[in-house]
Amino acid sequence: MGYFLLFFIAFSTLAFSQTILVRDAVTGAALEGVEVSVVSDSLSTELGYTNNVGRFYIPIIQSEAEYTFYYLDYMLHSVSGKEILASAENTIMLERNIFQLADIAVHGVQWSQKMSNIPQHVISLSAKDIFFINKPTTADLLESSGEVFMQKSQMGGGSPMLRGFAANRLLLMIDGVRINNAIFRSGNLHNIIAIDPFSLNDIRVITGPGSVLFGSDAIGGVLQFNTSQISTTDIPEITGRVFGRASTAAREKSGGFTLQYSGKKFAANTSYTFTEFNNLRQGKNGPDDYLRNEYVLANGINDQVIQNENPLIQRLSGYHQHNFMQKFYYEPSKNENFTYTFNYALTSDLPRYDALLQRRNGQLRFAEWYYGPQTWMLNALKYQRSMERTWADEAEIQLYHQYFKESRHNRAFRNQWRHNQYEEVQVAGLEATFFKKIGSKHNLIYGLEIFNNWVTSTANRISVEQHTEQPIATRYPNGAKWGSAGAYFQWDHQISQNVNMESSIRYSHFISTMNFENDFYDFPFDEVSINNGALNGSLGMNFTPRPNLGLRGSISSGFRSPNIDDMAKVFDSEPGKVVVPNPELKPEYIYNGEAGITWRYKTMFQLGATAYYSYMPNAIVRRDGQFLGSDQLMYQGTLSQVQTLQNAAFATVYGGFFSLETNFTRNVKGLVKLNYTQGTEELEDGTTAPLRHAAPTFGNLGLVYQRKNAKLYLEYFFNGEVSADRLAPSEVSKPHMYALDGDGRPYVPAWYTINMRLQVQITEYLTISTNAENLLDRRYRSYSSGISAPGRNFVISMMVAF
Repeated sequence: MGYFLLFFIAFSTLAFSQTILVRDAVTGAALEGVEVSVVSDSLSTELGYTNNVGRFYIPIIQSEAEYTFYYLDYMLHSVSGKEILASAENTIMLERNIFQLADIAVHGVQWSQKMSNIPQHVISLSAKDIFFINKPTTADLLESSGEVFMQKSQMGGGSPMLRGFAANRLLLMIDGVRINNAIFRSGNLHNIIAIDPFSLNDIRVITGPGSVLFGSDAIGGVLQFNTSQISTTDIPEITGRVFGRASTAAREKSGGFTLQYSGKKFAANTSYTFTEFNNLRQGKNGPDDYLRNEYVLANGINDQVIQNENPLIQRLSGYHQHNFMQKFYYEPSKNENFTYTFNYALTSDLPRYDALLQRRNGQLRFAEWYYGPQTWMLNALKYQRSMERTWADEAEIQLYHQYFKESRHNRAFRNQWRHNQYEEVQVAGLEATFFKKIGSKHNLIYGLEIFNNWVTSTANRISVEQHTEQPIATRYPNGAKWGSAGAYFQWDHQISQNVNMESSIRYSHFISTMNFENDFYDFPFDEVSINNGALNGSLGMNFTPRPNLGLRGSISSGFRSPNIDDMAKVFDSEPGKVVVPNPELKPEYIYNGEAGITWRYKTMFQLGATAYYSYMPNAIVRRDGQFLGSDQLMYQGTLSQVQTLQNAAFATVYGGFFSLETNFTRNVKGLVKLNYTQGTEELEDGTTAPLRHAAPTFGNLGLVYQRKNAKLYLEYFFNGEVSADRLAPSEVSKPHMYALDGDGRPYVPAWYTINMRLQVQITEYLTISTNAENLLDRRYRSYSSGISAPGRNFVISMMVAF
């Protein structure tokens, strides 16, 4: 009898549990990170995600329940428990969305809603897209989307531009944690390279103001990076993958691994990536202004100018980087879970290539200019709970700590003194978000956010000849603090089957204190503090009169509170100009209106278009000023024009985005993307000038062929010209970065590249990808960039899953 009972239990387990394999319906490729949920009695419960070979174990299959399989850019697939139990193959084939009108996107912090219900334009990249694009840095990855413009001051860089804004007017987030800190500057940033593209599950970019849900800095948009998903399974398993990548233009070598364990209540994910770049080779065909004809061989007061044997090689541009991520997931019950995430990124020295091109009196100005090793560390603990309470159905609370370390080092040509500035920022924060569904037509999302920044800033100069050290002025007031507390509320109302309305409001309060030491500059103040608040909101509506037509519109406001970098920094913004603190700065606001349309004709093609207009009545800009009654100041041995940051400009930005998707056959698709931006700011004399971060017209045309286990992509990528008349004043003063037109004025020539990608899944466990980039070997430099893009570049990568 006992043996019969054991046999019965074993048979029942086998009969009512299944291991499901999820694949692409066209290529047959396994899909990692597919979200699996069960719907029973109108209640949806997330079960977890498929592993790196597309498998997911369902311990107990409810025959009367419905199971859903969701993956970004694929159609939502539903199947009943009865069908799963009756199936002999246990394979779910997901169809790619022919078009994206009804896609699902994470909006806000945690909860999903239809793309057709979001009143803003959203850029999405799935794990599958990220793997296919096959780029070594997250900056390069975003640029390849054809919807985010990327500026680079050096190869170890990448500063996104969205809708005329960049740097601290864009908000970077990873797994719901804001990366922006107290010293994010208005100039170009390169913090995005700290995010490892090989650890990402997806990227969502919400364009336009996003301050209501995300707070300060979300002026031009929010870039959300979500790392690999992990979940539990009743049958313990260990999975992983190993990858390697090499490319020719910078002799890049990359490699890494991911190892994942899933158990009944516990799961863990470990990943590591190493990337190394040598000096970058630019293209052969293009302006001679970009050639690297000479460089400085640093040797103290005996520095030498060396003629470059190959001017296509951009000497002193290489670097390397390490990325490590550890995740732990614990599920004490089906209604609650804990996730701990540790992220660590460390670079080598990052040569500031654009600064190494500067000249003074016809001579290269710097022998050395580099960022020291950049460190970023994140510890985050997230608690999620599902419940049936009057005040919330779901809750998410996240505690986090971040550590940033960066430094700047420069030495003028044949000068014995190397100037060094060191910064460290500690950030601690708490986020709490709650979701409540009221009936079938109302969804509420509300929450609060608290964070604080502590800044440590030191500086010295060291004689490379005598090896002596002297203190110099720090970049920021040492011990400065910058913090915020805010609360928000969002209401989604499904007015009818075809009309959805979204409204939201937020209040944020900022407090900051800075103490100035007058050892080097006789500031007219000893302490500066800010204590201000910002109220902003948004209203959007989506109308879907027919299944193939979607209309949307929204009005919104955003804000950015001045941070420590705005209010307290002393630095040289450009050759011969120095910026000094201004304690009178106020928050800057943006007001935005936009409208969009998506229309598809049968399964043949889909058109998408978005138009927007934004204005900032009190934009923070650099203006000439005075310090202690003088308009000049001696800074690091150079007599420089004094400037301050002021709420002095009225800025406007308008533009649009156009897309076209065409299905020629089931296996062949055509893609078109076009971005257009125009921005102006009012100058002191009442005239207007181009806005610095308004990108030129850019986009791409692509042709995709996909069949069985192979995918081929051909692309024409283009950027429009920025004439000398359309160049922002701050860019005109940087001729070392630009080509010269027929009148000897700096400008950005139009350029294009032709690229190809091929990915082949050899077996279920082995995938090989190749890229052929810039096939015509064009020599070009993106707008506002200080380093030329790679010339002809061949890439090969391989991934082995187990």
